[in-house]
Formats: sequence, structure tokens, C-alpha cells
Amino acid sequence: IDHLALSKSQLRYKKGKPEKSTGSKELLTQQVPGNDWKVSVNAIMLDDNSVEYQIGGNSRKIKGFNQDNQEYSHLKLEASGLSYSADLTKIAVTKFSTTDHL
Repeated sequence: IDHLALSKSQLRYKKGKPEKSTGSKELLTQQVPGNDWKVSVNAIMLDDNSVEYQIGGNSRKIKGFNQDNQEYSHLKLEASGLSYSADLTKIAVTKFSTTDHL
């Protein structure tokens, strides 16, 4: 990918047992074994986005850093040279700011 730009977007990654909510249907998901993804992005610009990252079905807040449950808003990022694979991930970040909600 040459250039990736997002503005005022909501990005969510949730993995594991879904939390039940009233009035909605549960979706069945199939896990894919292994990770053979290779991604390259020359330039990334994110402006005023929100990001939620949750592993497992428990979104309960705990004191201190919880690597399985992250939520950020007003995320701004300028970066270049993203290279992602199972063996190595690298990126050059020139600007970054966000608000942590947990």
C-alpha cells in the first residue's frame, strides 16, 4: 500500500468470546490457524481517530496497564515505512498523540 489515511474513524479489534448484548444477534467466527500476513505501507496518516483493542470477552477495567483491553480517542499518527510479518514488524513514527480511556 502506498498511502493510508483515516480521519475521524473508529477502529476496533476484538478477539475471543463476545460479550452478550440485548437485542443483537451473535455472530459465529472461525479462527484462522497461523499468521502468514505480510503488509507494507509507505505512508500512514491518522487524524482524530478512536481505537479499541480487546482480547477475550471481559472488558472490565483494572488498575494499571491492561494489555488485553485498550481504548484510545483523538489518535493522531504520522508514520512511514510500515513493514509487518510474523517474523518482524517495523515502522518510523514522526508524530503521535492520543487520549487513553482506561
